[in-house]
Amino acid sequence: MAAGTQGAGLEPERRLQQLQQLLSASDSKSAAMTSLTIVTNLSHDFLHSGQESRLALHSSLMFSKDEGLLIFLRKSLSNEDFRDCRDDVLKLITAFVEKIKVTVGPYAVEIKDICLVVYTKERAAKCKAAALDLLLVLLRCKISLQDFKIGER
Repeated sequence: MAAGTQGAGLEPERRLQQLQQLLSASDSKSAAMTSLTIVTNLSHDFLHSGQESRLALHSSLMFSKDEGLLIFLRKSLSNEDFRDCRDDVLKLITAFVEKIKVTVGPYAVEIKDICLVVYTKERAAKCKAAALDLLLVLLRCKISLQDFKIGER
């Protein structure tokens, strides 16, 4: 049974790696379409797993500094073909933050920062709106203002 538990994070981890790899694909339109499928699968992994015991694992995978969704958002900003995927990723993160609520604290600064970057650099109103929605959900999670490191740079 331990092997099954150990492998529980492999599928989302593999999907996150694939998502990052798609950013350097030669056919960005096709890669962007594939990325939408991967994000749909990640949504299922992260939001509908039904196992509360996996929340910490899912949080660490989703917000990984190497291959997490925040990194994907930042890297994909220069490619307009990934706009729909960015929108879906922002909605996935929003739903996940609503699910984990207060335990999002360790990731609050990074989430806030990427919301601000997406809002200022993205041209599409739907992505800007999704970034603002995520920021509002983050604020509603009753995270201490110290977690946001307001005034620190």
